[in-house]
Amino acid sequence: MLKSFIYVFLIGCLLSCQSSKKAASTLELPTQPNIIWLVAEDMSPYIPSFGDSTISTPHLSRLAAEGVCFDNVYSPSPVCSPSRAALATGMYPTIIGANHMRNGPWYKTPASPKAINNYNRKTEPIGINAYEATPPTGIKMMSEYLRAKGYYCTNNAKEDYQFQKTVTAWDESSNNAHWKNRKEGQPFFAIFNFGVTHESRIWKKKDDSLFVDENLDVPVPPYLPNTSIAKKDIRRMYSNIKEMDAQVGKLLKELEDANLLEKTIIVWYTDHGGPLPRQKRLLYDSGLKVPMIIRFPNQQRANTRDDRMISFIDFAPTTLSLLGIQSPKEMN
Repeated sequence: MLKSFIYVFLIGCLLSCQSSKKAASTLELPTQPNIIWLVAEDMSPYIPSFGDSTISTPHLSRLAAEGVCFDNVYSPSPVCSPSRAALATGMYPTIIGANHMRNGPWYKTPASPKAINNYNRKTEPIGINAYEATPPTGIKMMSEYLRAKGYYCTNNAKEDYQFQKTVTAWDESSNNAHWKNRKEGQPFFAIFNFGVTHESRIWKKKDDSLFVDENLDVPVPPYLPNTSIAKKDIRRMYSNIKEMDAQVGKLLKELEDANLLEKTIIVWYTDHGGPLPRQKRLLYDSGLKVPMIIRFPNQQRANTRDDRMISFIDFAPTTLSLLGIQSPKEMN
C-alpha cells in the first residue's frame, strides 16, 4: 500500500513538473527578468480577486487583471518560520528539521550563558532557548543560486527561516534593502514583506484609525462567534489588508517610475492562512491555503486563473526554471 502511494505521488510530481516547464516555455521573458516577491503575512484569500468583496483592493485587483490568479496554493505549514523555510530552500520543513515553530521560550530567556548563571533560579524559571534548525550540509537558499548568476538579491526585511540564513544568501537583508541599490543594469531578485497584516497587528493597531468604515459590515466565519468583539477584530483585519494594498501600490509605482514594470515578474502571495482563531497555526484550509497572483512582463496571460495545486516547495525550483537555471537535486 505504501509503495503504491509513493508511486502515485511521484508520478503526480513528475506530471506537475512537466506542466510547469511547458507553461514556462510559452512565456516570452527578457533574458534576465527581474523578480519581486511581495509577501503579505498571516492572510487568507480575503480580497475581491479571490471572491471576497468586503473591501476593495485596487492595487491587488490591478495585479490580478494584468496577471494570473492561482486558486489552489498551499503552505506546508500554517505558521511563519516553517513556511519560510520551504520558500527559501524548496524543500519540505520536515526534511531539513525546520518543522517546529521555535520551542519556547516559556519564560523570557536571558541572552547569554553569563546572564543565565546570574538568574535567580528559585524565583525565575529558565525557559528553553529559541529553536533554530540546522539544515543538512550543502543545502542552499534559493537566492544563492541567483546571486551566482549575477542577480542582486535583497530581502526587506523579515527573515525568520527557522534556521540561520547562509552567509551568502543576500546582498542586502535589512529594513533598507532595495533593488535600487544594485549596480546599473544588474538584474535583481527582491523580497518585500508586509507586516501590517500580521496577527499581532490585530491588537497592536486596535487604537489606530481604520482604512475602512468603522461600521463596515464584515462576514464572520462560521467557526467564530458572531459578536461585536469578533467583528471589531475582523474589521481591523480588513483595514490592515487595505493598508497592505496601498503599500503594494507604492512598490508598483516605483517599478513604473524606473521603467522596470515590464521587465519584472511580480509575485504576490501570503505566507500562510489568516490572523484569526482557527486560521494561523492550525492544519485547516483556513491555516494553509493562501492567495497568489503573478504578473508577467507585458501582461502575459492577463486576467486568467490557474487551479493547479501548488505548494511553497514549488516556488524555488519554478523560479530557477523561469531563469533557465538548473534546480539542484535536493529540490527535485
